[in-house]
Amino acid sequence: MSNQCPNGWNSTTLLDVSEKVKAGPFGSAITKSMYVADGFKVYGQEQVIAGDISIGSYFISEEKFEELSSFSVQEGDILMSCVGTFGKTLLVPEKHKQGIINPRLILVRLKDDFCPLFVQYLLSSSLVQDQLLSCLGGGTMGVINATMLKRLSLRTPPLPEQKKIAEILSGIDILVSAEQRKRLKISLMRSSTITKFTRYGLAKSLFRNTSIGKIPEDWRVCTLGEVFVRYSYGPRFSAKDYSSSGNVRTIRGTDVSASTGIRYSQVPLAKLDEKLVSSHSLSDGDVVMITTADCGLTSVFREQEIPFICSAYAVRFTPGKMINPDYFALFMQSELALRQVDSFTRKGTVANLPGSDVMKIKLPLPGIDEQNKIVQIIRSIDHQIKFIDNQIDSHKSLQKSLSTDLLSGRKRVSI
Repeated sequence: MSNQCPNGWNSTTLLDVSEKVKAGPFGSAITKSMYVADGFKVYGQEQVIAGDISIGSYFISEEKFEELSSFSVQEGDILMSCVGTFGKTLLVPEKHKQGIINPRLILVRLKDDFCPLFVQYLLSSSLVQDQLLSCLGGGTMGVINATMLKRLSLRTPPLPEQKKIAEILSGIDILVSAEQRKRLKISLMRSSTITKFTRYGLAKSLFRNTSIGKIPEDWRVCTLGEVFVRYSYGPRFSAKDYSSSGNVRTIRGTDVSASTGIRYSQVPLAKLDEKLVSSHSLSDGDVVMITTADCGLTSVFREQEIPFICSAYAVRFTPGKMINPDYFALFMQSELALRQVDSFTRKGTVANLPGSDVMKIKLPLPGIDEQNKIVQIIRSIDHQIKFIDNQIDSHKSLQKSLSTDLLSGRKRVSI
């Protein structure tokens, strides 16, 4: 934060602008045994981190609420997470269920001459978040308390300017929310389209009953063992073999997304024996399936500049001529595939899907031309989602830039 305060602004602290900065009750004051089916809501980090005041299902009785009324929330309060994922904020809206905060939140109630939305943006900005990190010695996990918050240095403009800044930044939030709703709608359509087309095909009128249910008359039921030439697990190696100067990238479950594919740039490098790398290297069009934790998560590998291999918790499938690997990856997102994966998965501390069982999964298989058409239809939907993602990123980038300028006073607004 610059040492010079903008003209007309005040240098102050959160304590000075607040009526109340209060941490939630001690843990012993509110335990799970005190919860009831319905009543007065208990707000926690769940709502703050999600940015949604309406979620959550913990309630206390009226008697307990009266006992803890000093922790009750009201419209315009700012709730901040204070344990673990600390520093996240949520503004209590007009419409909310009466309730209290739990021990993992701090409540900030402002004086009348301060705009709650402006202060929420300020508390969420790097101008304040950097101060919180400094209080914790730069750590990203820890606990903040009300005393730390009260000491936070703030610079605040007159109330009309606060409201104008909040209006500008919230306008961008509204745009982002609209794009996110649009994205959700298209994503749901994508999921239903995949299930429909990989089960009933494109404009089919004749069907037949099979071991997996009704399918188009000109389709066949195959096991994965019939459509893939071979499968193999990735090699096991020591964690010490991971190296920034490695000769191969090793795909883990966290590197795969059903909707966006393999996140190549984040796949870690390892330094392994060249013969081992050569025998396990993925080829363009190979299918990668995660078999531990995120069982059945599937994507298609596309050739990269350096070798890639599966980790020991993923399986490499080499497709035969009768299957488009991209079609198969879509099928693995369908309800029929997910049900089969669940039936084969061995539930334990960590879920596991044996490769031998994977080869027993059955899929309704159309001809290669119809597979290709289905893939193209889903790709067109994916392009729409990608466009929306770019719009969201653009809005967020603009807001981040404006937030820094407006909340610091480097850029002034006209009132």
